[in-house]
Amino acid sequence: HPLTAEFSEGAYQGDVEIDTATTARPVRFDESLTGAQIGPVIAALSGIQRLTGEANLSATGQMALGADSSPVTTLNAETQFAIRDGAIRGINIARSIRRALARLEGESPAPEADTPSTDFTSLSGSATIRDGVARTEDIALDSPLLRVRGRGGSNLAAQTLDLALRVSIVDSLEGQGGTELDALKDVPIPLRITGSWTAPRIS
Repeated sequence: HPLTAEFSEGAYQGDVEIDTATTARPVRFDESLTGAQIGPVIAALSGIQRLTGEANLSATGQMALGADSSPVTTLNAETQFAIRDGAIRGINIARSIRRALARLEGESPAPEADTPSTDFTSLSGSATIRDGVARTEDIALDSPLLRVRGRGGSNLAAQTLDLALRVSIVDSLEGQGGTELDALKDVPIPLRITGSWTAPRIS
């Protein structure tokens, strides 16, 4: 203490304490990561590459490395995150809204792209983790086209998620591969994201 490092183009500082006197081997931590590229960090932790951007992260909590089950199921922590100029891969919120509107109007929706993604200028929030299950009440994503607010949770061991979001269109979607949705500007649109981290479903 303090433990410092530089990786993923960012600066890490933490305080890690491991109790080796018990078989549970509890570890307590107080971590922060500043200015790091979030994609390689998440890929290293989970093997999944779904998020990009420059991130500031903090986490304080504990878990049992010697737990009989997966150690992540013993994780209890408080976390905060703020990511800028990035993208969520595998989900294109604007295209999903266009496809839903096309169905409502009796039209055939355009085919999905091979690599959908949602670009953002900022993505922030906080999460409370209890026994490996994360809950958040303050998801906030902003882009030149969309404003997203919401809440939800994720089972970290099972790598599943369930998010309830509200999307507002704040600018024209013309030039983004589809028709403008001017009639829906500033109208809150409910959006649900469920399923696995690797194959999320939007409704």
